[in-house]
Amino acid sequence: MGLIIGTAGHVDHGKTELIKALTGIDTDRLPEEKERKMTIVLGFAFIDFPKYGRIGIIDVPGHERYLKNMVTGVSGIDLALLVIAADEGIMPQTKEHFEILGFAGIEKIIIVLTKIDLVDEELMESAIMEIQDLLEGTPYADSKIIKVSSKTGKGLSELKQTLDETVCSMPIKKTSGIPILPIDRTFMLKGVGTVATGSVMNGTLKVGNKIYIYPQKLTSKIKQIQVHNKLENEIGAGHRVGANLANIKVSEVNIGDVISEEGSLFTTRIIDTKLELRPGMTVKHWTRVRVHILTNEVLGRIRLLKNEKYCQILLEKPVVAWFKNKFIIRNYSPVYLIGSGTALNPRASGHKRKDEKIIQLLEFREKHNMEEIITEEIKHKYWKIENFKKTLFTPDNEFDNTLKKLIDSGTVKIISQYIIGKSTSEKIKNKIIAELESFYKMSNEMKIGVPKEELRKKVDIEQKLFDSFIPELDEIEITKDKVRLRSWKSSLNETQLLELKKVEENARAGFCSFKEFNRETIGILLEEKKIINIKSEFFVHKDVVEMWKNDIKKYIENNQGISIGDIKRILNATRKYVVPFAEYLDGISFTKRVGDKRVLYGGG
Repeated sequence: MGLIIGTAGHVDHGKTELIKALTGIDTDRLPEEKERKMTIVLGFAFIDFPKYGRIGIIDVPGHERYLKNMVTGVSGIDLALLVIAADEGIMPQTKEHFEILGFAGIEKIIIVLTKIDLVDEELMESAIMEIQDLLEGTPYADSKIIKVSSKTGKGLSELKQTLDETVCSMPIKKTSGIPILPIDRTFMLKGVGTVATGSVMNGTLKVGNKIYIYPQKLTSKIKQIQVHNKLENEIGAGHRVGANLANIKVSEVNIGDVISEEGSLFTTRIIDTKLELRPGMTVKHWTRVRVHILTNEVLGRIRLLKNEKYCQILLEKPVVAWFKNKFIIRNYSPVYLIGSGTALNPRASGHKRKDEKIIQLLEFREKHNMEEIITEEIKHKYWKIENFKKTLFTPDNEFDNTLKKLIDSGTVKIISQYIIGKSTSEKIKNKIIAELESFYKMSNEMKIGVPKEELRKKVDIEQKLFDSFIPELDEIEITKDKVRLRSWKSSLNETQLLELKKVEENARAGFCSFKEFNRETIGILLEEKKIINIKSEFFVHKDVVEMWKNDIKKYIENNQGISIGDIKRILNATRKYVVPFAEYLDGISFTKRVGDKRVLYGGG
């Protein structure tokens, strides 16, 4: 089991002192932090609970100048302690941090009212009422408020008990599936090498496993894993870790990079998203912004769509993102919090701003679950599995699991590398049949069928899907490079059927010249493999060829070879026909020429 607690709140409201009082660990490690008595970068600690066990803690800066570091820390937490000093109450960064917790999707918070030793009962009750007003009408309205003095220790035991009970009630993170570790700190450790730290979001990291660093495209291996000053062979989601990376320079990895497996995650520079703005906030088209996604901060621009609550974020650098991934948006300059976004199409492409279909797609994706989304979107088009997965990928394999469920129920099927639904499949099938029927109505009754590529272009589907789709249709036949309806013969009139019968009867009698018969009729029999083209001028029935092959085989077995003269006598034909027929037998590896005779290929 694993969960991570994080702090939030205004500068000087006692976040770091609270963590030290709870854990005995001072999370301010930089000399500058000690000197200024102010948290600048993320700090880390851990605490042991009687019921739950050990949990990691992230302490974040409270000063507005270091909000970037605060947002980085929030990306890895599950439960937040919103720290508010009783002697000052709610301050600007209190409100900003509170909004960021909501924007980041943190489901549970506990309010810790600190410095209660500095105020009287009346002032403390006033602070509590102010907090209740802040919480009212938000998802955190029922959050507990714990009164604490880090100096005297009052309220700490109640806070610990509340924390233990709260984390025990929270859902357990999945340790199966894709391992994901967004990096929030890197450093070089003498005698060890490059170390990257972060909070494991999904899956399990193991010593010795090969890893891939996104978006840098670097491969490495995990040499060591340290969790709360203890070496571990493997660690699952919900834990703070330090991972020692093999053959990687510290200058090669950055805060914001993501450790996972090669080919498991997808990067993007364009995200279709829904905006959630701070109260009273508006954004203009092409506003330059700072996007905080996982532990990364990337500059980008907002491209508003027709419905302005939806937009595209055009990023200046690639980032890891997945379906319904939440991220924080701040203005570029001056820097202030704008709101958040939810990735509804994390691997988007450029499209028209007023495209109504895009708006409808994003609205549907916002309001429905994975099964409903896949079912709806395959009603209108087929998807290449790889591309569809990239737009709906989630780390917990929700796409793969849902797709399997839909395949098992018969709602969708996989053809080659494509996902296709019943209605889309039926539309394509009907279009193919309609095109073939149209072909036959246009004085093409005696032609064997439509060339495959010509039919594919008329139906307008991708080559690989077409090649895999049409063999599954019971209504059609494919012969060489042509497609025809199985019911086609019944549409031939009596004269055409007599013509076919005449050609086939002549071919059974021996060699026939192409010049003597209708080319389209011969084409039909060739496609049906009832006659065999011996040379460009001659053909003969397949049954006759089989009979001659048996006679020639017997002769060779009894006489250790056969000459052209011998074949002439067996076939009762002239050299004009016999020589091409002998060459045909060589061509199909039935016989081979040795001197002036032929023997069975491979010795029979």
